[in-house]
Amino acid sequence: MAATEEVIDQSRIGRRGFPRHYQALGLKPPMKTVPIKDGLPDVSHPGLSEEQVLEAAWAALRAERDRLFQVTRPLVERHAEELALELTTTLSATDYLAVLAYRQALRDLPVTTADPSNPVWPVPPTAQA
Repeated sequence: MAATEEVIDQSRIGRRGFPRHYQALGLKPPMKTVPIKDGLPDVSHPGLSEEQVLEAAWAALRAERDRLFQVTRPLVERHAEELALELTTTLSATDYLAVLAYRQALRDLPVTTADPSNPVWPVPPTAQA
C-alpha cells in the first residue's frame, strides 16, 4: 500500500448530507483516509487506521527514494567501468563523490526523516554528465 487520500466519510453523514450551516460555521465534514486503487480513491474502503496511514506514507517515501536512487545508478556504474578499463572518467572525482554523497543521503532518508509525509529530500548533484 503506497498511496492514500483523504475523502469525506459518507458513512458518518446523515441521510440529508453534510448540513450547509456546518460549513457556514467553519466545520468540516468527517473524513477518512483510504487507499488509492486503480488511480482513484477507494471510497468504499472503511478507512485506514493511523498505523496503516503511517505505514503507507513510509512505503511511498521508500518507493520515491528507490526511484531517485536508480536515477544515479548509471552514473556510478559508468564511472566504475571507466576506472576498471583505465579510461578517462566522464565524471570528475569531485562530481563522482557528490553523486555518492547524494546516494548515501537517499539511503539515510528513512532514518533522518521524522514525518514520512513531509520528508526533506536531499538535493541532487548538479554537475552530472
